[in-house]
Amino acid sequence: MPVHGIRLDLEFLAIAVSAAAVSFFMTGEVISNVLFTGLLATLFFLIGIHLDVGELKKSSHYRKEIILAGLMIYVLAPALAFITAYFVPGSLGDAFIAIGVSAAALGSPIVFSNIGKGEGSLALILGILSLITGFLIIPILLILFNVDFPILDFATKNILFIGIPLALGVIAQRYKNFLFDDLRHHFSKLAIWLLILIMAVQFQLVYEVRGLGFITGLGLGVLLMALFIVASYGLPYLISKRVGIMERNAKTIGYVTGSKGIAIALFVAAQFGGEAVAYVSAYYFVRQAVLGSIAEYINHGKIRFFEKPVFEAIRQQASR
Repeated sequence: MPVHGIRLDLEFLAIAVSAAAVSFFMTGEVISNVLFTGLLATLFFLIGIHLDVGELKKSSHYRKEIILAGLMIYVLAPALAFITAYFVPGSLGDAFIAIGVSAAALGSPIVFSNIGKGEGSLALILGILSLITGFLIIPILLILFNVDFPILDFATKNILFIGIPLALGVIAQRYKNFLFDDLRHHFSKLAIWLLILIMAVQFQLVYEVRGLGFITGLGLGVLLMALFIVASYGLPYLISKRVGIMERNAKTIGYVTGSKGIAIALFVAAQFGGEAVAYVSAYYFVRQAVLGSIAEYINHGKIRFFEKPVFEAIRQQASR
């Protein structure tokens, strides 16, 4: 096994063991909400290390696209999610609200744009701006949606478990450190493994309470999520074209709006309960499959999902 592969395994093992140790010390249990929160905070620290804020210097080239994309991310997509949640009761509806209010993802829209004839640079800028502005906008959206958990408590947790780890990661970029450089280099792989571990922890917590009962709504959830993602891509693309945005950038706005950030969505869903988190976890895989297929179809005129799996393409592109 290559040396960098061994280092990656050791880094992931160290993160997982440290979070599990803290969870056991605080709760007496290895698998707990403390473990879930700790892993999520670690993920945002990794995002901060990887975040290239220097790309924002190019924002002046995309003023019209940024304004329109902001409306699509924080008005259109949340509206679609809220409408869906209105007709879907329980935890699945809560999951749609968590997905709808989330900021845009950072890595996946870039990959989709590169595959599907969009503009990767614009996707990166939109993702960064969405993440930064989300701290203010997401609590406001939750107030408008009249959610049933304390917004002030959520805003505090938002700063403690997302804002501070993210800021520490950005600050860590200034220091030439072997560990930080290695974490930055392995960001995409570590992030994917962390997401899988976070999802596994939450599924276990839900299973302990509900057994396999929550899976009965998963089929409906997957179908609705696929329709939501298609609409979140298609409507922004058509609107962008209508107002005069060039083709490549219009596609990118569609990819960005359709790619809601899974980490923030998981954090919001955790305020509703574990079952909502489980459904949001499923959204990640539906998102990758649907938007990856759209990108492949735009690029090749057919969906090569099995010939060249989208997840493998995303992994290879994100690691560059």
